[in-house]
Amino acid sequence: YGISGSGIARSWSAKLADGIGIHPFVCYNGAEWGKGCDGDDDYYLDPIAAGITLLCTAVVAGGMDMGKLVVNAFTVAKISLVAFMTVGGFSCWTGNMFESSDKFVPHGATGVLKSTASLFFGFIGFDEVCCMASKAKNPSRTMPRALIGTLMGAAILSGLAQMALAAMVPYHSGMSTASFEDGFNAHGWAWAKWIVAVGEISLLPLVVLLSIMPQPELVAAMSEDGLLPSIFSRQNKKGVYFECTWIVGIGLTVVSFAVPFAVLWDMISIGVLLSFNLTNASLIQVRYGNGGSVAQPYVNMLVWTLFICTAVAGFTAERGIVRQLLDGSSMDMACVLLFIATVFTSVVIVFILQTRYKTRCDMDDRSIFKVPGVPLLPAIAMFCNMYLVSQFNLINWAYLAVLLLVFIVTYIAYLSRRTEKAKKVAEPRDEESNESSSSAE
Repeated sequence: YGISGSGIARSWSAKLADGIGIHPFVCYNGAEWGKGCDGDDDYYLDPIAAGITLLCTAVVAGGMDMGKLVVNAFTVAKISLVAFMTVGGFSCWTGNMFESSDKFVPHGATGVLKSTASLFFGFIGFDEVCCMASKAKNPSRTMPRALIGTLMGAAILSGLAQMALAAMVPYHSGMSTASFEDGFNAHGWAWAKWIVAVGEISLLPLVVLLSIMPQPELVAAMSEDGLLPSIFSRQNKKGVYFECTWIVGIGLTVVSFAVPFAVLWDMISIGVLLSFNLTNASLIQVRYGNGGSVAQPYVNMLVWTLFICTAVAGFTAERGIVRQLLDGSSMDMACVLLFIATVFTSVVIVFILQTRYKTRCDMDDRSIFKVPGVPLLPAIAMFCNMYLVSQFNLINWAYLAVLLLVFIVTYIAYLSRRTEKAKKVAEPRDEESNESSSSAE
């Protein structure tokens, strides 16, 4: 979440710099702004993005009450701006986008699927509702409604806005990307262009704030489980993870300052989709008794096998079957066979879990929301997520792999240090026990 906020901060800073006509950026290649270095490539040091990230960190560190007040005000304004852009776009409808399939879907089904994966970044955040579940008074009732409402609202608003933009700026061969500002300007609506520009500059910081807000909660939960140092789970008198918020916030500020949005965009989408798969796998584990410890080792083996099989099935389906069919070429038979084998294995695992094992959590507790259709729905979700992940280029996988490697090495170093400290504490106790035994003898 936090890293996605850093990406949005860089996008916002470029809009702000273009609006005021001042670009205080330091390009990586040493070039001047606009001459081999611009906002499209985003390869520069960005002090504006770092500043807004630091400011949002301060808001979160000030406590949830302050955060909610800011979020509610900005959310109403953001929805109002999207509504204005959508109505304005439809008012400038030009031509007939439904005239033919070539005009409505110029890049075919392949383009639609690739766009779906790329646009996933815009939907990151609805799942933040889950991270704030500990703040809800009646989570079993509130959380499902909040999730469904947030997801449907985002999908409807985003879909209508994209359709309005397509209606206002008809597609033509060779065209580059288009924005609402470009569309309104082309239709002579300069006033609407400036409303959108000022609105986005004013309201995009909300997205940065919302991205940072759940991060301390997640890190603190890991700290409480002993996975991170205790400093991350300390709360002040207001119940805020003050130290954790600032440690995380400073790290995100560095990312906002130095890492291009072009690098963060797809890498974040891949990371979130993979984390969704881990969440689905964890849901099955908890439902069948592996919550907090591996009490059911055979279930644990089945779940991880399911995780791998759905991943391979999604990847082979996209790379070796669907892509070829859409391009009019022959399917890769190795991928077809691997797809059939992994899907069959996944179905067998779901059947075994459903028929051979009983749920080991309190399904009658009305204060806890129980996901229906486990393990079938999580298995389907894991396949769909991996299908989307397979749309991304390998370079984005490499970026994510480097990031994960840094985290893993740091984490292993922390665990090693913690183990050494535990041994040092235990040694004097063992010596005292031995001395007591000798005295007794």
